[in-house]
Amino acid sequence: MLTGRFRHIPARAPAPHALETPARHVSLRPWVQGGVPKKVVFEVLSPGKTLREMVRKGGFDAQYGVDEAIFVDPENHYGWARVRTLSGVIEEIDTIVGWTSPFLGVRFEQEGGELVVYRPDAGRFLTWGEHAEKSRLAEQRAQAEADRAQRLAEKLRALGVDPDSL
Repeated sequence: MLTGRFRHIPARAPAPHALETPARHVSLRPWVQGGVPKKVVFEVLSPGKTLREMVRKGGFDAQYGVDEAIFVDPENHYGWARVRTLSGVIEEIDTIVGWTSPFLGVRFEQEGGELVVYRPDAGRFLTWGEHAEKSRLAEQRAQAEADRAQRLAEKLRALGVDPDSL
């Protein structure tokens, strides 16, 4: 278990910039952000980014005070991390599968060949496709309820009751 060797983060710590970027955010460069480095950085390998570039960025992040850098290769469903220990030493995490981020509290697992991420409350983060499906179903339910309300309003009008006056 890695937790004992790393900086303690309170259970109710505010979400880091890596998860939510406020509108006032202007740069990932700490010297532009008032000297405040990011605490957690996610690097995702993409067709336009080489593995070598990701590793180089990880060194840059470590130099500028990033406490946790998580690297993900979505094509191969693989990832690794670098974490700053309490003594300031950067420790390499060879695989994030089965690993829990000491800063974010999220856990990485591999299921059915896919890399999945679990929230600190043990719920699984949804994929983009799952989010889209959930949104589509919610829209369908909302439309069905609007249709039902319209039918009820028409029945009330047929009975001589103004539904807007209720």
